Amino acid sequence: MEKVAYSRPRKQSSVDSDEVDSYDMVRSACLPVLYILTICTGIVGCACNGIITRYWAESIGRCYLYAATASNSIIYQFGSVIHNCHFVTYGGVTALFLCAIAFGVYFFMVRGDEKTGREMLILLVLVTLSSLFFLTVSCVLTEGMRQTCAAMGLNSANNKGEGCMDKLDIRVSQYNLPIETSVMVTGATGGLWGATVFILIITVLHFYSFYKHGAN
Repeated sequence: MEKVAYSRPRKQSSVDSDEVDSYDMVRSACLPVLYILTICTGIVGCACNGIITRYWAESIGRCYLYAATASNSIIYQFGSVIHNCHFVTYGGVTALFLCAIAFGVYFFMVRGDEKTGREMLILLVLVTLSSLFFLTVSCVLTEGMRQTCAAMGLNSANNKGEGCMDKLDIRVSQYNLPIETSVMVTGATGGLWGATVFILIITVLHFYSFYKHGAN
């Protein structure tokens, strides 16, 4: 009687090991791209906000964020103190600096050997701080624009524009700024929120890796 070849089924641990290896390969390939995207979008956001802040500071002496209605003060000036815009710019630059250091630590010291050692702990601290800075400045920018748009919506003199950005451009058209405020605000908002999303994904991936290697 002819014997039938019998192949022993692969152990579950071997299957799990292959799945882990595949995950590590995908994550190792994606993380550098995510870091680069974070830095690029963050630079765009900080540059746009920094440029329009400088133009407003030189021409108007105010920040476009957190503008109040004319009825809220005796001597009315559109906008708020310039420090609000500086906070967004320099807070974003700080987040970028931390992200760049984290990228260096990951690429040269942690990548390929992500154990629960000192380098990994330093990396987790850096990405966490960078995430907090990016999230903070993005929220400050968004809330500041929300209040500015709400204030302009209450002022009938600003109803010439179709939307908030149109009203903002019309409101400062007398100062003949070299570039439209709406363009730079849109770039700053998109860039900073894009960087925030990317750095949060990076942070989650690093913490998951730390937990996985620690559990093993």
